[in-house]
Amino acid sequence: MVLSVLFPNADPIKNNYIPVINNLCFLLGLSTFIISILFYSILSTKCHNLHIPQGISLGVHGISIILICAILCFTMSYYTIHTTNDLHIMSFYENIFWGGGHILQIAFSQALLIVYFIMLGTSNKLLNTNVINIIFIINTSSAIIGPIIYIYHPADSQFTMDFFTWHMRILGGIIPAFLFILTLFNFKTLLKYNYHSLLCTTLLFSYGGILGILSIHGNVTIPAHYHGSIVGMTLVFMGFIYWLLPKLNFGSTNSFYVNLQIYIYSLGQLLHITGLEWLGGYGALRKVTYLPDTASKIAKYCFTIGGLMAIIGGCLFVIIVLLQTRKKLNSTS
Repeated sequence: MVLSVLFPNADPIKNNYIPVINNLCFLLGLSTFIISILFYSILSTKCHNLHIPQGISLGVHGISIILICAILCFTMSYYTIHTTNDLHIMSFYENIFWGGGHILQIAFSQALLIVYFIMLGTSNKLLNTNVINIIFIINTSSAIIGPIIYIYHPADSQFTMDFFTWHMRILGGIIPAFLFILTLFNFKTLLKYNYHSLLCTTLLFSYGGILGILSIHGNVTIPAHYHGSIVGMTLVFMGFIYWLLPKLNFGSTNSFYVNLQIYIYSLGQLLHITGLEWLGGYGALRKVTYLPDTASKIAKYCFTIGGLMAIIGGCLFVIIVLLQTRKKLNSTS
C-alpha cells in the first residue's frame, strides 16, 4: 500500500472508513491485508490454548467473529452494488465500505472494553463475569446482523445506508454506555497515577459520542465526533502499552512523563474536536482545505493549537516507548 504512491493513478479517494488510492498496487495491498485479518480471525476462533484472562475470553473470541462479519460486509457489498457507468468512483467506494466500516467500530469498541478489564484486573469493582459476558454476547450478536442485510438489499440502496447509520446509533451505543457505568464504579481507582489513560479514554470516547448526536450532515461536526471517539480508543491502547512494558521485562516508564504525554494528547484532541464542532456551526465543510471567513477566531485557535498538541502528544508516546525499549537493549548488550 505504501509503494502504491509511486505508481500511476495515485490520486486519493477520500471516502469514509477506508480511504483508498485507486490503483492496482494499493488495492492488492489492501486485499492482502484484509485476507490476513480474515485468516487470523478464523484461526483464533478455533484456538482454545490461548492464555486469555478469565472473564474476557468470550470478548476476545467475539472480536474475531465481528471482524469476520465486517469482511463479509465488504465482500457482499461489492457483489450487490449496482455497478453502472455513471456511478461516481467515490460513491462506489463509499458504498463498498459503508456497512463493514460501521461493523469495524463495534470490534474496536469491544477491544477497548477488553483492555479496560485487563488493566483494571482485580481492582475492577464491576467484575461480574455474567454481566460482562452478556455485554460481549449482545455486542457480537449485533455485528452478525450486518451481512444478513446484503442478502435482501444492495449496497447502494438507501435502506442499507440508513440501516447501518441507525445500527451504529443504537447498538453501537451499548459498550459506550457500559464503559461510562464502569468508570463511575471504579472512579477512585482511575484517579491513581497509573490509570489516568483509562480516565482520559472515557472522557474523550464519551465526548466524541455526544458530538455524534449533535453532528450535522456534510460539515466538520462529523469528524469532530469520530476524532473524539477514535482518539479515546487510541488512548486506552497507549496506556496498555505502558502497562505491558514492565510485564515484557522492559522496565517501568517514568509515571510523570507518561501522564504528561497522556494529558497533552488528551487536552490537544479535546481542543481540536471542540474547535471542529464550533467551526461546523459556521458551516465549515468536510474534506476541504479552507475555513469560512465568518468562523470564530477562538474556534480556529482551538482547532489548530489542539491539533498541534495532539501531534506532539503522539510523538511523545513514540519517544517514551522507544527510549524505554532502548534501555532494555543497552542493558542486555
